[in-house]
Amino acid sequence: MEVVYGGCFNPPTIAHQEIISYLANHYDKVILIPTGNDYNKVGLIDYKNRVEMLNIIIKPYNNVVISTIEFEKKFDGTFQSLRELNHPVFACGDDCIDQISTWKEPKILLSENRFLVFSRNHSIDELKKIVNEDELLKSYSDHFEFVNLQLSNISSTNFRNLKSYEQLNEEVAEYIKKNNLYKSGGSDYHGKNKPGVEIGTGEGNLNVPDDIITWAKIFV
Repeated sequence: MEVVYGGCFNPPTIAHQEIISYLANHYDKVILIPTGNDYNKVGLIDYKNRVEMLNIIIKPYNNVVISTIEFEKKFDGTFQSLRELNHPVFACGDDCIDQISTWKEPKILLSENRFLVFSRNHSIDELKKIVNEDELLKSYSDHFEFVNLQLSNISSTNFRNLKSYEQLNEEVAEYIKKNNLYKSGGSDYHGKNKPGVEIGTGEGNLNVPDDIITWAKIFV
């Protein structure tokens, strides 16, 4: 049986690696689908870099491959990608449960496919309750399977905001440093100034005029 695991992988973290390991040990073939460059998300680095980092973490597995389906053509919805791949199981995090009704052609997506959901923000009982209380999801409740891997609080967003390299595979961390990736102040960190970063400073080649820095500090 085949399974698809898609995402931005921006960058791939230890949590991604744990999920990939689980899938590789429970399915005949694992297909990873990184989102293409046209995906509208702030801070998304180039597809090539994300694929190269994925290649690092899948080296131990001979049944894991990377599909370029969302890079080679314009994304037309998850339901369409799964059709083209002949309907493998779709693996995702539990945040998808709250979002799937807003995806393109949700009824088609739900009716044609089966879902493996990894619990993270909710217990499995809570996830089942969410499904059963949603009119659309409830109609396809038997299409969902839930798995609790007890994943730690690691995410790509946390890494980008805090540069916590311990959340990454060592080789991935070295790749990021070597290629000077994620060097900005953290485009998806909102509110107070980013922890440990002074206004007008950063790890990249910043050139911020002194008058702008002075103005900004007044309002912090």
